[in-house]
Amino acid sequence: MTKLFRQLCDRAQSHILKAKGQQKQYADTHRRDVEYAMGDKLVPDCPRAHELEPQEAFVGWPPAARHVAGNPADQYEVDYIMDQRGSGAGVHYLVKWQSAPENRATWEPASHLGGCPTLLRAWRRRRRNCRPP
Repeated sequence: MTKLFRQLCDRAQSHILKAKGQQKQYADTHRRDVEYAMGDKLVPDCPRAHELEPQEAFVGWPPAARHVAGNPADQYEVDYIMDQRGSGAGVHYLVKWQSAPENRATWEPASHLGGCPTLLRAWRRRRRNCRPP
C-alpha cells in the first residue's frame, strides 16, 4: 500500500511539474525580455495630476453635505475624477468629492457631471496619456 501511494504521489508531482512548465511557456509567449541601459527614457506611472487642475462645478449627491454660502445645500463640489468604468452611454466616473476622503468617492453617471466639462476633459487627456504604448 505504501509503495502504491508513493508511486501515485510521484506521478501526480510529475504531472504538476509538466502543467507548470506548459503554463510558463504559454505565459512567456506574451512577455518580452527588456534590458535597460543608463540613459534610457522610461515613462513613469501617471502622476496625480488632479492637484494641478482647477476645481469647478457643482453636481448632485455626494457622501457628506457641505453648505456653501450662496449655493443650494443639495449641490456639492467635485474635487477630481479618480477612475472610469463602462463605455458609451453607460459610462460612470469615480468622483472624489471636495472635503471628503478618497474612500468616500462615489460612482456617478456621466449625466451627473455635465457641470464640470473641464474635469472630464482633463480626465480623458490623463487617461489617454497614461495608456501603455
